[in-house]
Amino acid sequence: MPLAIAANHGAAAMPSAVGQFAAEEASDAARTAHGDRQGSRVVSAIVPVRLVERNSVSCARTASGKPFPSTHPVATLLGVQGRSNGGSRVALVRHGRSSHVHSGWITASGFQVWRKAYEEAGIREDECLPRDVAHLASTAGVVICSDAPRAVDSAHLLAPEKDIIISPLLRELELASPSLGRIRLPLAAWAVAVGVRTLLLTISRRYPSPADAARVQDAAVLIGQLAAQYSQIIVVTHASFRRLLCNRLAQEGWRNESVKRSMRHWSAWLLTRTLVTVGSPATRA
Repeated sequence: MPLAIAANHGAAAMPSAVGQFAAEEASDAARTAHGDRQGSRVVSAIVPVRLVERNSVSCARTASGKPFPSTHPVATLLGVQGRSNGGSRVALVRHGRSSHVHSGWITASGFQVWRKAYEEAGIREDECLPRDVAHLASTAGVVICSDAPRAVDSAHLLAPEKDIIISPLLRELELASPSLGRIRLPLAAWAVAVGVRTLLLTISRRYPSPADAARVQDAAVLIGQLAAQYSQIIVVTHASFRRLLCNRLAQEGWRNESVKRSMRHWSAWLLTRTLVTVGSPATRA
């Protein structure tokens, strides 16, 4: 059941992953994008949400600053009625392959056109789920995904019968290309150019921007709120954003379970965290 959570945030980028990400996306091939998505049912339309941290307890509030009623679907999903016991596990899953098709050489402006079309496309109609990811989804308490069509389609394919929270917090990072005039390059070459540009911005401390860092932090807070209610969470997001989010979660006490972090579509990065509640032996020690 998709539950849309709106927020106003900017975009960001990830230098260590962007080259591989763009190269993989450039090689994607399929037919046209999906029409109506199948499977999940809509719970309700809700007001925009902003996330706050108060007295070390995560809270869900409406855009006006008022807490959600305890019976509201968002309050239930975000766990404001109580924290779960024990630990939680989150799987950061990269979406399936895009249905957007492209071939040939393009200019910088053509790259931006490609990027826009890519963002508007869903996933391939012939996508098949890897067994390990399908098993993770079958045991998850909730699924959260980016509002990009390819992420929403992937979440529906993963969990057609489960609650799905759709949030713009999990959108992909900005992958702007350098201005090279009328020079025409294949997408793989543009991937290299984007990676070099991002690296230079990082070295000059202009990347990520404060707004980008805030979006990653807010996404981590949202996952923490879900962890208060569910022992296993699936997060369907994008290659570059996933790396920043994973690093942020590690800073907040999540432990990485994945031996190898694949960048492939449908790859899952696993993290776990033990929740310590007030009054527990660990707290009193």
